[in-house]
Amino acid sequence: MRIHVARHISLVPLFLAILLLKSQDGVGRTISLEFVLQHFVPEIPEMKRLYLDLENRKLSYENYRKGFLPAISFQWDSFQFNRSIQRLQNAFDGSYNYVEDYSASTGLNVALQQSLGITGGTVRIGTSLDYLHEFSSNKNNYTTRPFYINLSQPLWGGRKEYLFSRDLARMGYELAFRHFVQERSALEEQAVTLYLNAFLTRLSQEHAVRMKLSSDTLLNVSRLALQHGRITDYEFNQVELECAESEHAVIQTRASYEEALRAIQSFLCCSSPLVLSDSLSVDFPKISADEVLRYAMENNPEMLNREYTVLQARYQSWQTKRENRLQGNISIDYGVNRYASSFSAAYLHPENRQNISVSLTFPLFDWGIGHNKVRMSRNEAAMAELDAERSLKNLEQNVFEKVSLYNTALSGYALARRSYELSISNYELMLRRFDISRITVSELLDSRRSVYSFQEQYYESLYTLYTYYYQLRTLCLYDFKRHCDMSELFVYNY
Repeated sequence: MRIHVARHISLVPLFLAILLLKSQDGVGRTISLEFVLQHFVPEIPEMKRLYLDLENRKLSYENYRKGFLPAISFQWDSFQFNRSIQRLQNAFDGSYNYVEDYSASTGLNVALQQSLGITGGTVRIGTSLDYLHEFSSNKNNYTTRPFYINLSQPLWGGRKEYLFSRDLARMGYELAFRHFVQERSALEEQAVTLYLNAFLTRLSQEHAVRMKLSSDTLLNVSRLALQHGRITDYEFNQVELECAESEHAVIQTRASYEEALRAIQSFLCCSSPLVLSDSLSVDFPKISADEVLRYAMENNPEMLNREYTVLQARYQSWQTKRENRLQGNISIDYGVNRYASSFSAAYLHPENRQNISVSLTFPLFDWGIGHNKVRMSRNEAAMAELDAERSLKNLEQNVFEKVSLYNTALSGYALARRSYELSISNYELMLRRFDISRITVSELLDSRRSVYSFQEQYYESLYTLYTYYYQLRTLCLYDFKRHCDMSELFVYNY
């Protein structure tokens, strides 16, 4: 079904109205609503900012995942100079002397680090070399660790910590992507609103031009009728007043159309003039509430945010319990080291070095502060679950309400369109009856005013239908015309 801009013209040739309107549009680029959504919206600054924000979220998630891959680090302490003054006591006479010393040092360390996500530990393998030169004694000291390996691991809770962080990172990125799709859909909804406003204002302008031409014809006919005594001066004045109102409507709608064009041009950041397409597709399907609710549960970021908030609250509760209970950590270190005055000797016959340490931490008495923190964290988790349950109910209510409004608008649009067409046909019939003096001027003008009334209802119903459809589209992130998720329509190419 298509609505044509120059469609309903009564008693005037079609090409006259078109010529009048085209001369006002000027030279510009003709755009359709689909073209605006597919080509203009992705290029506006707000949309580019959303792309950049999503890219940051994606890179952050990639960094988290790459944190569990082996990493090689190189550390070089290039130069360090030390000056010290020491107070020394003579063992024979008890006198004190001050000895000034100068030294320079440098160090080198290369290590391979691997995070053990499944246990929460860290393994570090490396080698190091430290060099110290004492100027007072002109002596060199080399400290080497040709090989060492270190394992640091919590005694318990490491695996659960990893599972919490993994799920939160994954859900956080997925939530960011859904928010991106929803924000883009909201921008498209805003673009649709501005486009419809300009399109319907243009329809009103063209209708006003047609009615103005009809009024001029009616005024000429009424003037002849007045000369022949078929109508009174009062009736002629009514026709002349109606003609003046028609001319005023042309001026007002022209100004409104230009303002609406400037608004959409500013939103799309388009410097060249725009000309709206002559047609607008009105092909909306009947949508059931169960279908919308199913897609909303699958795609709406509010649902995933509900799960994310609950999981985050549970993680905070578990972490608080962990901090206020017995904690343990084990560290195992094995390697070889050597001290020598020359570089070559520093790597000969190194000595083994092993170290195992276990640390335990347990709060003995804190006046119940830790217990209160645990209770607070439990309450936070319970409140998060209650908020999640309430958000689900609100979503269901919102879905049923918007679906009802959309289906009502879909039915009302067909009735409003038919009523508008009938009002135009009735007005043309009344014009012919007035021409043969079968009706009065008042009856003719009443029919003319009914055209304006049904026109407003028709345009309002079209605007309402588009508005509710795109609101449903944003709510469940599903395109009911193309029958696919909106995430499949938005290609991430930045």
